[in-house]
Amino acid sequence: MNDIKKALDSGMKNIHFDERLVLSNDKRHHSMNGMLKGITAAVAVIALVTVCMTTETAQSAFAYVYQSIANIMEKNDRVEEYTTIIGKSVTDNGITVTLSDAIVSEGKLILSLNYSNGNMLEDKEGGYATFGATWDEIKVYMDGKEMPIAGADVWGQQLDEYTYNNIVEFYVGSIAAKEEHEFEIAISRIHEMNKETSGNWTFDFVARGEAVASDTKVIMLDEVLDHNNYSVIFEKFVSNSYEKSLYVSYSDGAGYADRGSEFDLIGYDDLGNEVRLYAQPDYYNELDTIFICWGGFDISDEASTLTLQVSEWPFEFDAMKESVTIKIK
Repeated sequence: MNDIKKALDSGMKNIHFDERLVLSNDKRHHSMNGMLKGITAAVAVIALVTVCMTTETAQSAFAYVYQSIANIMEKNDRVEEYTTIIGKSVTDNGITVTLSDAIVSEGKLILSLNYSNGNMLEDKEGGYATFGATWDEIKVYMDGKEMPIAGADVWGQQLDEYTYNNIVEFYVGSIAAKEEHEFEIAISRIHEMNKETSGNWTFDFVARGEAVASDTKVIMLDEVLDHNNYSVIFEKFVSNSYEKSLYVSYSDGAGYADRGSEFDLIGYDDLGNEVRLYAQPDYYNELDTIFICWGGFDISDEASTLTLQVSEWPFEFDAMKESVTIKIK
């Protein structure tokens, strides 16, 4: 319920450790109208993809509309340089999945997956029904070894009347981003509204995260913000053109999940833009938390400082409350 409440409050959707992320995608879709207008207006590049036949699944020539991760997620042009274009399609049990492109970073593997069964997407309450796989039904292998997936974020959106897209961010721990790696992605089950289809949608590709790593900047911090009976300790700010992350820890030694109630960090930058960051659950260390921006509250590349305070429901900045200013350049 806390995740649903936060999604409704923000108009954006990121649910972590959700057992049914496809359900999350549906909620996400209804808040994507502005983004979809931009997507619809984008120039479509038609790519003809030819792949080989395998024993269990039919892989065939498949024409699809290519839209990059940067385009779908409304990132700047620099993100195009992070992207490895894959463009492979696999059809099994009537469903075609296209692995469009991927981004590799030191802690994430980001995939763009398109789903279609050849039929028009079913309209549901004024929005298109969800279509895709949950994160625990996707296996990720790197250099021949299965990668432990600590969590995932999924953004779902309709690309056209026949195609539903998922941008999936897998939290996979440490990757030597500057090195080239061989990846395998294996999907075992796909959900369409109340229907589930089992099959084998497997993709192989080679990618590296050198462009992301070279573009990533780290600013070490030492500011402290008191809140209730503990302090939030600001440790570092990590930024590139795909996302900006704020790392914090807590003076009482407990993790974010042990707070009893969720909170965001809200405020503004030195340019006067509103900023709001939410916590990614403790994927790697229960004593630390990584905060990233809510959609629509991205931190400007031109900003030099952030003034932030801890905020709980209804997540409104209060000038009378304690805040802290941190340098991000």
